[in-house]
Amino acid sequence: MLTLPPRLSSLPTIDGQVGLRVVIDFTIYLKGPSEGDLDALWDLYEAVCPKGRRVSFKIDELLLWSPIANPELTQSAREALASGRKRPYFEATRRRVRSRRSFTSRIWDGREIGDPDGSWSFTCAGLRRRASGLHSFARFLVPLSTELDVVERLALEVADKFEFRSGHGGLVFTYDPELEGPAFDQIYGLAKRFWGVDIDDMDQTLPLADKHIKGVNWITAVGSEFARKVAYRIERLAMTPDLKVRRAAKGVVIVAGAAPNPGDQNTAPGGPADYRRVAEALAPLFMASHPDFPSERFMGSGSTSGWIRRFIDPGAW
Repeated sequence: MLTLPPRLSSLPTIDGQVGLRVVIDFTIYLKGPSEGDLDALWDLYEAVCPKGRRVSFKIDELLLWSPIANPELTQSAREALASGRKRPYFEATRRRVRSRRSFTSRIWDGREIGDPDGSWSFTCAGLRRRASGLHSFARFLVPLSTELDVVERLALEVADKFEFRSGHGGLVFTYDPELEGPAFDQIYGLAKRFWGVDIDDMDQTLPLADKHIKGVNWITAVGSEFARKVAYRIERLAMTPDLKVRRAAKGVVIVAGAAPNPGDQNTAPGGPADYRRVAEALAPLFMASHPDFPSERFMGSGSTSGWIRRFIDPGAW
C-alpha cells in the first residue's frame, strides 16, 4: 500500500463529515468516444475492478444511483435486456453517444469518502457545447491500496485502444461534492505544500483539454496529435534515467519514477524532480490559464492558473 505523509493520510472533516481524501486516479481526455469505445471502457474497468466492488450505476436518466444487481431500467434498457445485450442498464447512454449528445455513465462500489478501505469508481462522460461540440473523458478512481502496476498497465492499455488527447494519473484530492467550497478551501492549503497531488475540477477543465494538457503527474499520457508537436522533447525524455516513455498505438505514456510522489515542499522545494522534467518537456502544451477552482481561497488571485503551471513556473504558485 502506498504510504502518504500524515498530513495527507488524515481525513479532514467539515461540519463533522469527512470532506476530502487523497486517492489514486487515471483520467483520460477522449476523442469521441464511439459506442464501441464506451463498451470497451466498461469492459476494461470490470477487468481491473475487484469482484464485489461493482455495486451501483448512474446515468443521466436516473436521479439516484441504482444497484447493478437489481437495476432500475429505462424503456431502452428493458429492450436491451430482452435482446440479451450486456449491461442493458447503460442502453440510454449508448443512445446518447450515438446521437452525439451529452452523456454520463458511472459505476461505484457504494463506499463513502470516509470508508477506511477506500472506494472504486469509474466515470465516462461527455459534455456537449453548442460552440465547440462534444468534450469527453474517462476516469478511474482506486484506493491507495491498489497495486501501482495495475494503474500503470491500465494507462498503457487505454492509450493503446482509444483515441485520446491527453491524460494524467497518480495522487489526487477527491472530495464530497456537497461540501465542494469548504473542501477546496482545505485543498488550497494542502496543495501549497504537496505539489504532486492533483486537483480535480472537471467541469472547468474538460472544455480546455481539446487544445492543451492540464499538466503532469506520476503518469502523463499524450495523444498522438499533441505528441507530434513536442516529438523531439519526448525523445530526450526517453533518455532520462528514472523516466519510462512507453509508445502506445494512440500516443505516448510517460511514467515519472517508481511510485506517485506527493511532492512535499518541506523536503523537496519545487516539486519532484522527475515531474519537473516531464513538465518542462511538455511546457508548450500547457494551458496559459484556467478558470478559478470553486473556493474563496483560489478565486480572484490567479492561484488556479499558478497551480496548473506550478512545475514550469514555480513562482506563480
